Amino acid sequence: MKWTDLSLSALQYFTDTIDLASLTLAAEKNHISRPAISQAIRRMENLLGYELIIHAKNRLELTDEGRVFYQKAKKSLEAFNTELAGLNAAPEMSIACSATIAEYFVLPALKKMKLGKVRIQIGTSAKVRQLVTDGEAQLGLIINDNKTFGFGSKVIAKGHFVLQSKSGKFSGPLITTENRPEVNHLFKSLNKQNKDLEQYIQVESWSVCRKTMETLGGTCLVPDLIDLHGFKQVRDIKYSFPYDMLAIFKNQNTLSKAELDLLEKLKI
Repeated sequence: MKWTDLSLSALQYFTDTIDLASLTLAAEKNHISRPAISQAIRRMENLLGYELIIHAKNRLELTDEGRVFYQKAKKSLEAFNTELAGLNAAPEMSIACSATIAEYFVLPALKKMKLGKVRIQIGTSAKVRQLVTDGEAQLGLIINDNKTFGFGSKVIAKGHFVLQSKSGKFSGPLITTENRPEVNHLFKSLNKQNKDLEQYIQVESWSVCRKTMETLGGTCLVPDLIDLHGFKQVRDIKYSFPYDMLAIFKNQNTLSKAELDLLEKLKI
């Protein structure tokens, strides 16, 4: 197993859980559910092949391997944030987005730009909105979940949520993110088509959805910005759900020139 097999968000959930000594507080900090924190840590343990945490009554205790892993995770996250944010100056770009949007949109666009100081914070849509609200990120990028009231916004891309699998046919387990409009719509569609759903896995990001499907098989629900890369769109289930990818901000006039240039390069 390589460190690149682990998601940044999962590492953050794990270190926050230890720092705050609470799954609940870590969930609140990251704006996701407590079960999602537990699931992310359990997936890391499965990847690593050993337990990280002993769940004792009224406290969390690290295993010996967990202590070593915690120190490595903290150093890796600190190094990542330092590399992106710089040490002594305010960033020219301060962006918050999901891991999927970072991988498929932001990083390719940044490669085409002359970079100064850049800070990228990764999180769920709820966390991205909160970071922009708090002024910790000037620019947020989200796939619309109908909760953008109070923000300025621009549509930078349009697409559809689709089902993907190795065979191009629907099979279990079904893998989705937490309840969002596209997930709820999928369950309604499956119910109308009398499709039995015996196995279901819920994860914290679309990138993890895809990686879980690659590992376990089954069918994943992801935005079509994630390239097929040898996988196939499922055709035996009638399902498609449109989305807008939005840039959100508190005030467009406060965006830096670099952030405005990035917006132009992201538009498709």
